[in-house]
Amino acid sequence: MRDFQKDKIYFSNFIKETNQRVIKFEKLLAELQKSNPEDDGLEMRGSIILAGIYREKFIALYSSGEEINNEMKEVYFKWLEKAEIVSNDEYSYVDLLWLVSIAILLDLQEELSERLSAMAKKLKMNDGFIEYLLNPSAENLKNLSFFMAKPYSEWGKIVTAPDHKKITLIKKYLTSKWYRSHDEEGWYDSHLFNEDIYSGYWSFESGAMVKVLGLDDSELKDVPYYPYDLVHAGNRK
Repeated sequence: MRDFQKDKIYFSNFIKETNQRVIKFEKLLAELQKSNPEDDGLEMRGSIILAGIYREKFIALYSSGEEINNEMKEVYFKWLEKAEIVSNDEYSYVDLLWLVSIAILLDLQEELSERLSAMAKKLKMNDGFIEYLLNPSAENLKNLSFFMAKPYSEWGKIVTAPDHKKITLIKKYLTSKWYRSHDEEGWYDSHLFNEDIYSGYWSFESGAMVKVLGLDDSELKDVPYYPYDLVHAGNRK
């Protein structure tokens, strides 16, 4: 287990239910498209829902302690495939940032750089943070800007700090800034609901930045929300 809010049984049931939701919804969507071929918006509306389901499955697999393997990559690719169809006024910045960050953590950034860049451009999210993650050059680091300032502008302070202080600042970001700054997200406080809608809380961008910056993250291993195992997944190949 990597998550500290729920147990193994909860996540096992959550993943089974998620698989059933995918099967049912994809069948329903196919039937609707067949009976309404003139409705061009069906694919996009269906893709919004399916992207969310695949996102929650990916997060739940990681939270449950599952091995970081081809199954998780397959779920990620399905998530990305559906997200690419969504228009700019229907997809969230946080989800795009997670897609970019997880690509880095799974060592897929080179393979997916063009697709993710095209997606960011289509969604009209002019964001120096995502641009730096996709292309971590010194020039992009100097031009770091933030489409969503809270809490991500904290990274402007982190990257300009001396190397020996960066991990301390990341730990502060994780423990006092990250979760509470997402109180407008649909998943905020989802662990408190009676319904099984909680998949886990993870600051994927923190792991991606640590990996890109080449920092020693041993102090972050047990810090809440830090995806330590994803950062080190490549070391276990």
